[in-house]
Amino acid sequence: NIYLLKIATLIIEFIGGFFLIKLLKERISNSYELFFNSMFFFLNIAVFYNSVIWGQVDGILATLLFISVFFAIKEKVTYSLLFFLLAINMKLQAIIFMPIIGLMLLPLMVKKFSLKNLVVWVGSAFAIQILILLPFIIKDDIGNVFNVILNSFGKYPVVSMNAYNFWFWFLKGDLMHTPDNILYGGITYKSWGLILFFTSSFIALWPLLKMTYNRILKKITESLSTEKIMLISALISLLFFFFNTQMHERYSHPALIFAITYSILSKNFLPSVIICIAYLLNMEDVLHYLQLDNYNSFIFKRHFIATIYAIGILLLYVRLFDLRLNPKFI
Repeated sequence: NIYLLKIATLIIEFIGGFFLIKLLKERISNSYELFFNSMFFFLNIAVFYNSVIWGQVDGILATLLFISVFFAIKEKVTYSLLFFLLAINMKLQAIIFMPIIGLMLLPLMVKKFSLKNLVVWVGSAFAIQILILLPFIIKDDIGNVFNVILNSFGKYPVVSMNAYNFWFWFLKGDLMHTPDNILYGGITYKSWGLILFFTSSFIALWPLLKMTYNRILKKITESLSTEKIMLISALISLLFFFFNTQMHERYSHPALIFAITYSILSKNFLPSVIICIAYLLNMEDVLHYLQLDNYNSFIFKRHFIATIYAIGILLLYVRLFDLRLNPKFI
């Protein structure tokens, strides 16, 4: 009956789809158009391959993060904080969304600041965290919780755990058995990955940083569009997966719901289609669930799948900064 565990993840992913529809309803009034657009999420094999076929729980993380961002957009500080806290408890990987949630909520928290609100924000988060830890506290087993947290960092000190990313362009051999503490230019592969991730993330976060600065210090009332928030959220997840070492093939999963939401809102489906294709190819090449005859073909080459990911990331950057090709260079 272990396969019944998939039902829990599937239900929670459908809850994420429900919040996706709530966002779409603000732009799409026609029920038929809303229904058919939402099917890009609900009937997307790339989205549900992870939970239905693989039996993994990354869809729960994606849903919790999406709901947290949803409530941040709706300026519901407490709800956004609580769902972000749940996401972190689900998987520490959620910590990469802290800058997004923090930058979105900070102007609201400054604007609505009062002792009462502070007590509600901190008290609610503290109460939820205590409830989560209560079974371990009762069993006097809280030490093991912290051991899991501390030991989760660097658990797989290799270049890649089957994540077909940036590293497959430059390194050959089995990257699952290539240590990430090897030096290049006096810096380890792991550190290079972190440098690239933080640099590219800073660029992705720039519109949000600028908005937060203007709203708090310059008192300029402005907000990023929902499309921009979706783009930034998808990018952060993809950049984490694409540049860092020790990544699993599933770690880009949260990017899917954000990229799909952006595509439906903007009517620009190309970036999310490319990202979904890259994710699906990466997952299937690892699991071989479909038992295809061409896993050695070019389409399943790891550096090729990394290139598809890179194209998707570049397209998201182009849309985020509204870049246009200069006719003189065409």
